[in-house]
Amino acid sequence: VNNQLETGVNVADYYGQRVRALLTPSVTGSYTFWVATDDGGELWLGTDHTPASRRRIAYVSGWTSSREWTKEANQKSAPITLTAGTRYYIEVLQKENSGGDNLAVAWQVPGTTATNVIPAAVLTPYLDPPVIRTQPVSLDIEEQWAGLRNATFSVEAVRRGGVTYQWQRDGVNIPGATAPSYTLTADFANSNRLFRCVLSNLVGTVTSAAACYRLVPDVTTPALTDWSVFHDRRILALSFSEPLAPASATNPANYAVSGNAVLRATLLEDGSGVALHMDTPLTAGVPHTLTLTVQDCAVPANTLTLTSYAFTPPLNAPVPAALVYGGRESPGPSSRRTSIAITEINHTPAARSDGRDLRFVELYNSNPFFQDISGYRLSGVFDYTLPTGTVLAANGYLVVAPSPADVMAVTGLQRVLGGFEAYAFDDSGEITLYDEHGAWLSTVTYGDGPSWPVAANGSGHTLVLARPSYGERDADGWSASALPGGSPGAADPARPTAFEAVLINEVLAHSGATPGFIELHNLADTPLALGGCVLKRSDLSAPGYLIPDGTQLPARGFLVFHESTLGFLINGSGDTVWLFAPAASGGYVIDALRLDDQQIGVAHGRFPDGDARWNILVTPTPGEPNTPRRPAPVVLNEIMYNPISERKDEEYVELFNPGTQSVNLDGWKLGGGIAYTFRSLSIPAGGYLVVPRNPAAFAQLYPDCAALATPDGFSGSLGNKRDTVTLSQPVPVMDTTDPLAPSVTTNNTVVERVTYRDGGEWHILADGGGSSLERIDPRTDPTLARSWAASDESQKSAWTTIEFTGRIDHGFTASSNGDPNEMHIGLMDAGECLIDAVEVRAAGGANLVNNPSFEHDTPDWRFMGTHDRSAIEPVADAFDSQRVLRLRASDRVHTGMNVIRGAMSATLPKSGTGTIRARVRWISGCPELLIRTRGNWLEACAPILTTRALGSPGQPNSRAANAAPAIYDVIHQPLLPRTGEEVTVYARLHDPDGLARAYLVYRVQGQAVTNRVPMRPCAAGFLSANIPAGMPAGALVAFHIEAADCSVPTAYARFPANAPERECLIRFSEPLDSRAFGIYRFWMTQENIDYWTRRERASNAPVDATFIYGNDRVLYHAAMMYAGSPFHSNYSSPIGTGTVDYEAVFQSDDTVLDDDGMVLSTVGNLGNDDIGIREQFCYSLVQALGLPHVHRRFVHVYANGTEQFSKKIYEDTEKPNASYIKHWFP
Repeated sequence: VNNQLETGVNVADYYGQRVRALLTPSVTGSYTFWVATDDGGELWLGTDHTPASRRRIAYVSGWTSSREWTKEANQKSAPITLTAGTRYYIEVLQKENSGGDNLAVAWQVPGTTATNVIPAAVLTPYLDPPVIRTQPVSLDIEEQWAGLRNATFSVEAVRRGGVTYQWQRDGVNIPGATAPSYTLTADFANSNRLFRCVLSNLVGTVTSAAACYRLVPDVTTPALTDWSVFHDRRILALSFSEPLAPASATNPANYAVSGNAVLRATLLEDGSGVALHMDTPLTAGVPHTLTLTVQDCAVPANTLTLTSYAFTPPLNAPVPAALVYGGRESPGPSSRRTSIAITEINHTPAARSDGRDLRFVELYNSNPFFQDISGYRLSGVFDYTLPTGTVLAANGYLVVAPSPADVMAVTGLQRVLGGFEAYAFDDSGEITLYDEHGAWLSTVTYGDGPSWPVAANGSGHTLVLARPSYGERDADGWSASALPGGSPGAADPARPTAFEAVLINEVLAHSGATPGFIELHNLADTPLALGGCVLKRSDLSAPGYLIPDGTQLPARGFLVFHESTLGFLINGSGDTVWLFAPAASGGYVIDALRLDDQQIGVAHGRFPDGDARWNILVTPTPGEPNTPRRPAPVVLNEIMYNPISERKDEEYVELFNPGTQSVNLDGWKLGGGIAYTFRSLSIPAGGYLVVPRNPAAFAQLYPDCAALATPDGFSGSLGNKRDTVTLSQPVPVMDTTDPLAPSVTTNNTVVERVTYRDGGEWHILADGGGSSLERIDPRTDPTLARSWAASDESQKSAWTTIEFTGRIDHGFTASSNGDPNEMHIGLMDAGECLIDAVEVRAAGGANLVNNPSFEHDTPDWRFMGTHDRSAIEPVADAFDSQRVLRLRASDRVHTGMNVIRGAMSATLPKSGTGTIRARVRWISGCPELLIRTRGNWLEACAPILTTRALGSPGQPNSRAANAAPAIYDVIHQPLLPRTGEEVTVYARLHDPDGLARAYLVYRVQGQAVTNRVPMRPCAAGFLSANIPAGMPAGALVAFHIEAADCSVPTAYARFPANAPERECLIRFSEPLDSRAFGIYRFWMTQENIDYWTRRERASNAPVDATFIYGNDRVLYHAAMMYAGSPFHSNYSSPIGTGTVDYEAVFQSDDTVLDDDGMVLSTVGNLGNDDIGIREQFCYSLVQALGLPHVHRRFVHVYANGTEQFSKKIYEDTEKPNASYIKHWFP
């Protein structure tokens, strides 16, 4: 019930409701009432304000349609005399079986002939005075926690509706303490003071019992409760049972660690954790002894002394090879536009003495039925049209090559199409597939950059689509083939396992007096024999270095080969290093590394050892654990890649010098998607330099920062979806092109690189939502999304007015659902703004909007669908009085169920002139707001942003802080665990200050206990923790990861970032399905199922879920919602076997089939296609005619283990959006 005595239509099945209020008529006279309900209902009216005086005055014995007043004679009351200003108790009852449902009460006011639904203006909620169910409770807190822990007092009302709360301290109101709970810091100042709460509603007030907290003396000696050593074994993190005295805890002389010197001790923010920083790494697997003397904060202090505490830093546990190399998925489509995928490319075959050309492209039909691809065309680095009669068998492959005879002669294939010139078909290029009508299907833009597998470039390995669910345009979907020569015409086999634990771990190029080297690392917990393996550099025709028989790579250890042993020099001006398996094992590439220019004496390597990312290291450490990433003297600090104005000339990149000395930038370069060379410029210590795309446009927009911008702009432009920006520094390198006469030259080496995405962990607000991408901490790794944040623009835009004055016309007249008796407000896309002083007026009339300045706690405003996170809040800069409507939209407004609705005191006339107006202040995201009356009789839609000078160029970043640990590459194994099976959760964590704590936090659905499991270091830079064996079938486990760094103040992080609001899910004993069509699963907590069930069915706000693609890939940041027409929403729950259409939503940095969403449709209309192929057949006819249509893929859908839809078949349906337009009109 919102603005009138009427509830929702077609809300649910099998329920009942009672709606009651106090009715206060404004006119004395004879009133007539009507009631309409589905199913039965009764209307009761009192002779006064008490329920005891009520009597039934009308009823429905069967059912009626919405607002159908005359179906039964008993729906209408006899005339009843009411007195103006007198309150009368009114109550309406309704019961619902199934089908449609509704409830409405109308009246005829004396002196009128109209039958109108009773408006909210004459109704007030009926309430009893508040009754307290649970009183506040006093508590004792040990004094060492004073100032560190909170005290919380809570009160619970028996009936919470309409109740307001005011907490008091010693009988005096506490400002802002107006919630059922009150939390304060437990300090000495408030100890023993009395706290109570006054509960009020419209009819009464009650005061709770008083409670207090007491700080009691601490007589307990602190205890060492835990310790942690992660990958940086120079840090020992200690946890104590209570806070320690800072002077005691931070004195390094109070600690001793056997074999190591303690350089400093850091007391973490909670006071109970200490990080010891040592001069050398602790040795994993070797016992150490800790000695310490520390005191707590008590007076007098309690002292803990440990003289020989033994601990053993853990050895890195092994990890599945799939985590190291990316894993492989089952063959499948790579696009939602077609079932045909480009699955293998041999663009740079190994050199051959016979001169045969083995370049080829492989196509795959992901459907379990044949497909005629006659007339399909491959274009880009070559151009070829498939001949008439070309048919791809079910799940079949087809090879196309410039020289089919050469490919068939070498591979033994019986059928290879092609025969065309392909001069541009080499190590980088683009291949696009079109259908026979010229519609665009897919594009692969491959290359030799850092994102693409090195082994596919000249070693004999091919480029294979190992993970098709990522989409063919994403380098993450591609891998080098398992074996040289690839697998043309067939699925690529599994990667050989003999040397899967061996990685190239550190490389130092020839540096003159400092010998270059290659370091190998063993991820496994057993030694490996490397005899017969071969190390090479760029010239693959040279023999390289054959590792002698008997050579062992120790378990978790290192093996170093200096250039004097290798017999070749690693070129500092750019090189490639290869490690090949023995010829007897197939001679395949075990690992390969492409090196940029390398500064003399500066090593490149993985940190932690075996990690996926390569960095410039602080110091070379041959045969020892690698040192951390070497910070760059100047960093990429801010990127404005998609200004809210959509004007490319407002793009910019900002540099920052975090050091204490000025840096000469002469010869430095920006690269990636843009290009700029710095000339005669320096950047001072702590200073900024902005490189705009258009300096004149930048100076006009940011006049105060113009002096900090370069005089000329960069070339190119920054991509709005995904792009790379690099910063390279001129450094001396040793060029060994002539190994007999190495020379020192100056080349540019990349010191900073970022490849950003347009959402997900990369912050959607930076993608046209007004924000820039800001570096949180210049010390962090710029390749990680969590090193960046969207700039805070919330105070940049001023209050503005959106309004329209003019004719009241062109409204909805088909039914009373279009009556202008309600206010609608919404943003045109995702975003946030403040709204105040809302008005709707007929010419010369009063404002009809109830609670227009949001100063009262009334039910006049309803937040629905994509706008359901909105709220009325106090703000310091409200336009009118103290409170505003904070509008939060997760997607665009739709005036049905994805909007904010406000009650009006009367219906606006449907003719004449009127005014609609609101005061608005933009916060973030979409800058366009719609306000209108119901039925669209009056509306205004306009920009609400008052400035385009956004971001923080030339200034400290708005998000600048000590960055919290970055948590990424999170995955659980096994993906689909069976009953009772143990599950391991893996994640990589990075922080320049080192890690102090890392926990897996999980709960089992239906259990109240939350479990915290310390994470342990693993190989390849992972941490892990186990969810123990014993989970029953159907158990749903929700987990997140928490971590803290070793800085002061301590920075804390979670994954997902907003956990536990969003959680990662694991379900046990999910049905295994090997049927031929695709398998989609989603898992959802009961809390989210309940929320989804009770909210508006047509809501477009995604509901958090975990999505599983096939049996191969999990997406924790997915979300689900209903899809399709709201008139087809005849279901009551998202989980079941009913006819439910879904939309899955994915983050734009973690897409599926190159798309951030998918529609899962039941076959036919409301599942009426009994054979399941009629619609597909019709679309095949449309395809034959060359007409635009949506591609549909058959899939099976499971929700929390239950296969959805009784016919057990869905269609993953292409959405008619911008991509669809490009599909048909490329």
